[in-house]
Amino acid sequence: MAVALVGTPTTASVNGTTLTLPCPADVHDGDLLVAVLRNQLSSSTTDFGVPAGWVRRGPAFVGTQSAGRISGFFTLAVPSAAALPATFAFTAASARTVGAILVVRGADLDNPISGSSGSYGGTILTSGARVEPFSVAADNCLQLVFGGNEVVSPNESTATVTAGFTSVVHVQSSTGTAATRTVIDVYQRAAGMPNSVAAEITWLSVSGAGAQGIAIRPGVFTAPAPQSLAVVAKTANGTESGKLWAFNGTDLVPITKALWLPQPSCTIAQMLTSHPFYWAHRGGSANWLELSPQAYTNAVWHGASCLEVSVHRTADGVFVMSHDPSTLRMTGVDKVIKTSTWAQLSGLTATSNGQSGPLYRLDDYLDLPYARTHVTVIEDKSYANMTAMLDLIESRIPDALDRVIVKAYAGGGTSHMSEPNARGYQSWGYYYTADMAKVATTHGVYRMLGLSYDAPQADWDTMTGLGKPVVGHIVSSPAEAASALAKGAAGLQVANVLTVIPKVNDLP
Repeated sequence: MAVALVGTPTTASVNGTTLTLPCPADVHDGDLLVAVLRNQLSSSTTDFGVPAGWVRRGPAFVGTQSAGRISGFFTLAVPSAAALPATFAFTAASARTVGAILVVRGADLDNPISGSSGSYGGTILTSGARVEPFSVAADNCLQLVFGGNEVVSPNESTATVTAGFTSVVHVQSSTGTAATRTVIDVYQRAAGMPNSVAAEITWLSVSGAGAQGIAIRPGVFTAPAPQSLAVVAKTANGTESGKLWAFNGTDLVPITKALWLPQPSCTIAQMLTSHPFYWAHRGGSANWLELSPQAYTNAVWHGASCLEVSVHRTADGVFVMSHDPSTLRMTGVDKVIKTSTWAQLSGLTATSNGQSGPLYRLDDYLDLPYARTHVTVIEDKSYANMTAMLDLIESRIPDALDRVIVKAYAGGGTSHMSEPNARGYQSWGYYYTADMAKVATTHGVYRMLGLSYDAPQADWDTMTGLGKPVVGHIVSSPAEAASALAKGAAGLQVANVLTVIPKVNDLP
């Protein structure tokens, strides 16, 4: 699952020895709190005093340091957000302390740090400090770096950082430029194996500057365990000879409400033997947070044999699951994915069907067990990153040629299918009624075809007459499903999984 900063950091400064930081708002169970602290004292042999449960992360404390002073990252795992106090008190051996608390969602709480900088103060520069690249033991991590400094009057405290990092928070001990200020500046970006990216933080005035970095490991999404189900048995004339049961944790009890039968593992070849087969459009675009692990899990447990994924690639090479080239529709913030970095997108909150969560990466989908047990139909919406996308898929799905279908809008041309076809992938080209004039010259590059469910029967006759499986798209109701199947659809791409895929008591 994606690991990302969420919400707004809390900040505080104090000209005393106890810094009280408010607990951030909207902390969820399973989050990780990260405190970033700095005190101006250069002669202390004592580290910060921290509340119970907080753990120093990154370089170990080193006393009597001009570079770095008393500073560092500290984390607190949050198994229960309801149990958190309203504030946290951190103590130092001297006055003038600044700090911030950040909320990280999606981290591995058991082993959150996958790498950190080796030097307590970093590499000291004339104008600041530098976090050197450090080893990172996992992919898809969140890299956090901070720089601390004593900014001498009358200089401004504004910092600059290496390109590719995004500012998270700036805290200083006092406003204005009339006095020397203790400052911290925190930045983020994506990180992965084998090494992090160097970060150079500079100011107009430098005294006792230092910098540190950590990489936060993502957690692993665990699919919910299914209930134990018995088989529904019927006699030849259709009368019931058995019952459907569920395990309630203690006993087997008869099912009296509608349930779906989970779709078992299948390959493309096995899927094509079913009639009809069901593809979950964006995981169930009419039911759940689209393109999310939760949606794909629900889709499988409601009978989908194939999961549909759309991606765009960021400026720094991260595949983000998104149908749109911009994040505006899903997050309310207009960021063009191909010109943004993952660090700029990872903190956004997506919302659909009344559910919210972060934007997810293709890596998050490939972490799901269903990527290796079910069929995936995937589209690089820009058609510009086919090599990188297929390389990533093949590195994570050993039998990708048996389980992955590469999808494209057939009305837009055929050149983008050259590489998938050369690699041996199954391919699906989808059409609308307005594209029918192009079918004769374009269908040859696709092994499967798609047509809108409401296309005229004559168009469906043309498609089915080509001898390839035709999938009706995009279906949102039983009536639309029935229409597509009556016209000759072999399978359905389904937005409303809950109403279209038959439940147990709908089966013949």
